Parts: sequence; C-alpha cells; structure tokens
Amino acid sequence: MGRVLSYIAERLETRLDLAEVAKVACFSPYHFHRVFAAYVGEPLSEYVRRERLLAAAARIAETGEAIAEIALTSGYDTPAAFARAFKRYFGITPSAYRMLGESRLLHHPERPLNKPYIRRLAMQSEMRELEDLTALCVTRRGVVDGNFTRAADEAFDALLAWLKERDLLSHTRMCLGICPDDPDIVPAAEGRYIAGVVLDCDAPADGEVTIETIPGGRWAVFMHKGPYNTLGETWGAIYRDWLPSSNAQLRDTAPFEVYLNNKWTTKPEDLLTEIYIPVR
Repeated sequence: MGRVLSYIAERLETRLDLAEVAKVACFSPYHFHRVFAAYVGEPLSEYVRRERLLAAAARIAETGEAIAEIALTSGYDTPAAFARAFKRYFGITPSAYRMLGESRLLHHPERPLNKPYIRRLAMQSEMRELEDLTALCVTRRGVVDGNFTRAADEAFDALLAWLKERDLLSHTRMCLGICPDDPDIVPAAEGRYIAGVVLDCDAPADGEVTIETIPGGRWAVFMHKGPYNTLGETWGAIYRDWLPSSNAQLRDTAPFEVYLNNKWTTKPEDLLTEIYIPVR
C-alpha cells in the first residue's frame, strides 16, 4: 500500500490505469479494492479525487496559476465541474479559497487514512480445503446507498422462487453470495451481486438461472455474527488486520459469503455469515 500511495502521488495529474495500480500492489482486481479501502479508509476513486483536490488547493494558494488551468490539469473536464467538486469538499469556491490566507486551513476536512477510531479486530480464521463448487445462480445489479441489499434480496427472491417451482428447496446445502466487481471500475448501477445455491442433486440451468463454478482450493474462512449491513466491518478487518499479520497469499479468484441461517426467521443480531477468502 505504501508503494501504491507513492505511485498515485507521482501521477495525480495523469489519468490513472486502475489495473496498473493493482499491479503495483501485487493484488488481483478481486482483492485490491477491498485491501485498499480497508487500509486507507475509503475507496481508491474517492482517495484519488480527494488527493487531486488537495494538490489543486495547494496550487491555488501558493501560485498565481489560473484556476481554469488548475482544474483541467487536476483531472476535471471543465472548470465548472472542478468548482463544484472543490466546493463540496472545502465548503467554498476555488476563488474564495485563494483569498482566505492562513484561515484556509479551517476548511480542510480530516483525511481518513489511519484515523484512530477505526477499530482493530483480532480476526480468527479457519483454513478449509474445498473441491470445486457448482452453484445455481441469479444475478442482479446495482449498489444503492453503498450496499447490495436490494440487489441481493431481488436475486435471492428470484432464485428461491425458481427452486420452489421445481421442488428443489429441500436439496439446498449451501446458500452463498458473490460480489465480483471492483466499484472503482464498474459503475455502481452495473455492479453485480450473484446469489447462489449449491444443491445435493443435479439441476440444469434454465432462463436467468445460470450455473457457476467456484474453483476449489484453500480458503481462509471467517465467521461474522450480526446483521448483514455490518458485514463491511468484518470484511475490512480481514483485509486490514488479519491479512498483513498472516502468512497467507491471496489467490486470483473471487471471495464469497455463505449465509448459515434464514434472514426472515432469524433476529438480525443472530445472523451468521461465513466469509471465504481464497488463499495459497
């Protein structure tokens, strides 16, 4: 991550290739955005946007460059777009910021990096070897309010209805979810949530129900207890606290969640979710 932050700092005035940034970190796209957000405290796109605004603010304060020129070399297509972003972050317009003098420091929000209130968790993992898993899946798209709750509910509603119609519900032995897309590459409206079930019998794909294979191998498995909207805390702790202190190396495949009880009959605080992280 230190190499990544230096790489970004040296290229704030150029268009960043996210695949290249992931290579600098030596992580695959499946893991990089989670590792970065866990370590830095915000997604890569937000970090880059903020660092560009801070660099632009320094140029506004310390040089006589035209604000329009600073806007265009800070990654914005128009000075108007830059002015809107600048005001959202600093609370004032670029021209007003230039006139503030020393009091402009009052308009600098705190960086999220290494904030002391980020709770460090002692994560315990169980290592498991899995064979290839064949899952029947339904995919829905869209991140709403920063999460996949709506997409997950819609995907599982469709999948469970399909299973019920074919009298397959009783054959379900695993219920899982996969979010394979990097939110810094795929727009929020296009991000995929894949709801899946592993059955104890064969069933053909049909219509929107597809067959997906989760490759076998070694997995670090973590238990999350509590409502689904707090899962992000456990994901963050895995990548922020467990991974750096472990000897594990991540494999180039998507992690996934396994839901151990029924959300409609279980109190939110009693929900159990296993998080599977592919490791070597």
